[in-house]
Amino acid sequence: MPVAIVTGGSRGIGAAIAKTLGAHGYSIAVNFAVDANAARRVVDEVTALGAKAVAIQADVSREDDIRKLFETAERALGPLVVLVNQYSASASEITAGALQDTKIGTLIGVKTYGKGVVQTLYPFSDSSEFKITTARYVTPLGRDINKKGIEPDVVVDMDPRLVGVTDKDVQLRAALSDIEKQLALASH
Repeated sequence: MPVAIVTGGSRGIGAAIAKTLGAHGYSIAVNFAVDANAARRVVDEVTALGAKAVAIQADVSREDDIRKLFETAERALGPLVVLVNQYSASASEITAGALQDTKIGTLIGVKTYGKGVVQTLYPFSDSSEFKITTARYVTPLGRDINKKGIEPDVVVDMDPRLVGVTDKDVQLRAALSDIEKQLALASH
């Protein structure tokens, strides 16, 4: 049975994708950083669809947590496809880039947003502020994604309003097709 890790899968589009994949027979690893209750609700909904699901707490902005997520994927999940688009930013981009760098997963979609810095605002008494970059995200191979984004392994253009829309989400169909091909190759 194919498995998908859905980063940010405890709410919003991530939860919709987790449920859609669950409905298609995928086992789902719902990645969450903070909201365990929301992640458990998604797991319960996916399980009610007849699929296996588990919640994994990992803050994908932390290298140790990313490593834990990848080790789980490598050890137990088999083929892994990650959907990315122009709204994939910051920690989700680092996760996608790390999967790509380590060749654990295939990225499908369009180039990511390109947010690879953390900035801190320092207020002054006259109500002005000073903004300074206090951290920079790079992938395991040292790729700086800031203002560049990450190019997916397989480019599939799509109107972002169609994400999660059954029969119109061509990126999801491409991901399902890619996983099926990987499973077919693995069975030979």
